[in-house]
Amino acid sequence: MATQLPPVAPAAQGGGVPLVATKPKSSKARRRLLKASDPFAEQNSLLRQDMAKGLDDILELHNPVEMSSLCGSLGIDIDLPIEEMKAEVRRYVQSHKAKENGTHVERNYHEVLKVVWEGVLFEYLRSVGQPLHSNHLDPRTFVARYWKKRATDPKNRLFVPYYTGREVRNCHENGDYKDDDLEMVLDDVETKEITVKKMETIMRKERDYRHILNFLNAVKELRDAEKSHRDYLILQVEKLRSVHGHWISSQKIMEEQTEELEQRLAAFEDNYVFDLAAREASVENLGRLLAQKTSENLTLVQAMLAFARRHTPIPTGSANQAGERRGYQGRGERSARSRMRRDRTLAGEVPSLSQPPGDAAAGPRSAWGQRGGAASASPTRGRDERRRSFGRDVSESPAPTEAEAAVTAAATAAATAAATAA
Repeated sequence: MATQLPPVAPAAQGGGVPLVATKPKSSKARRRLLKASDPFAEQNSLLRQDMAKGLDDILELHNPVEMSSLCGSLGIDIDLPIEEMKAEVRRYVQSHKAKENGTHVERNYHEVLKVVWEGVLFEYLRSVGQPLHSNHLDPRTFVARYWKKRATDPKNRLFVPYYTGREVRNCHENGDYKDDDLEMVLDDVETKEITVKKMETIMRKERDYRHILNFLNAVKELRDAEKSHRDYLILQVEKLRSVHGHWISSQKIMEEQTEELEQRLAAFEDNYVFDLAAREASVENLGRLLAQKTSENLTLVQAMLAFARRHTPIPTGSANQAGERRGYQGRGERSARSRMRRDRTLAGEVPSLSQPPGDAAAGPRSAWGQRGGAASASPTRGRDERRRSFGRDVSESPAPTEAEAAVTAAATAAATAAATAA
């Protein structure tokens, strides 16, 4: 993209010199917008608030001598009262703010901290919970750092008291007696006193013994009223004292009961902790026992399987194969015997079935029997021997798969029972 060259002045105005535009000035609306979008504006506001609060606390810790020294260092009149000197120090900080940013705010307060006595700063740091245990460190830097930390850390806020001040008020401060009996007593005494004073005035004016008698009678009535009211008040005080004593005794009993309940609670906590520890130990012991029992059962199962594998004979073939071989052999022998019997029957060598086997006349039969026996003894004897041997193998030697299956089932049942108990 082609760039546009700055305009050039004519030769009459000293040509050849480009005219450079000046930077436009920022308007007030732009400054307000930038200030509103400034992410540090809230932090600076909190910093100013914390610094103002901290300076007020520091000024409250000054006595008149220290305050006059601070004002003399800042060029403020020291003949003013202490409250006016504090106000002048605050006004001094406010008047020296050149700009509303954090840098100038810190600089203004730093100028005041420079002339503050170190003992006041140590006391201020102790009051806010940041004490310095060494006098070799400058407390001014720690005060400024503490104010800045409070402004930057959102967790640190001003202390909000959670207690209220105690005020002891007397119900008779303003002479306002709300009890009717007390008001009656006071009115009666006041009336009697007025009467006595009136009779005394009349007695002094007129020289008559009757006025003296009236005066003495009024004095007597006043003394009687005072005595009766005094007795009433004494009775009320005694009642109040008895009630107060009852309250004190009740309070003592409640304190004793509270102490007893606290002791019982402590004992219950100890017993509960001990019982809980014992239960945990018993559970752990039971777990170990169950684990040991399970391991023993598994070891026993493994030993039984090994014993079954070691002492169970393994046949060369299965029972079905042996039965098949035996069936083939039986069919062959029967067919051979049937053929031999048919041939010899046709040749007349086989006698009738009614002839006993031991007859002497049966020569051909004997011969046939010898020949037939000789011919058929071998297959029959071999067949019987095979039957006996196969039956003995089958009856005496069960299949290894069934034995192993039985042992495995027993082991599985034992392991399942142990797991269920656990």
